[in-house]
Amino acid sequence: MAAVSTAIHLLKSGDHAIVGDDIYGGTHRLFSEIMTQYGIEFTFTRLN
Repeated sequence: MAAVSTAIHLLKSGDHAIVGDDIYGGTHRLFSEIMTQYGIEFTFTRLN
């Protein structure tokens, strides 16, 4: 989580990240509930 948090903090308001949907629940919450409050958009997609 520390590495994910550090990397995601490099993004700024208005950025958009495409993320695989098979991720750790804490990471999903960080992206979908917390970082969206800072204006960062996320698209969760299935990666084959």
